[in-house]
Amino acid sequence: MPTYPYLICLSDYNRLLELSGKPALQLGEKEAAVYIDTEFTTVSRTAMLNQVLAGQPKVELGW
Repeated sequence: MPTYPYLICLSDYNRLLELSGKPALQLGEKEAAVYIDTEFTTVSRTAMLNQVLAGQPKVELGW
């Protein structure tokens, strides 16, 4: 089981959603989405991530 996150750009994720017949994801400025597949995580990891996200963390990506 991977122990690190993967990043995917919104346009690519929306293309996957489109191909599966689901609506596109719309994000506002300075927003990000987190996807968790319950097949590849544990209850404790999901709880930890929810706790971190509840604190509204700020993230900077360096290009």
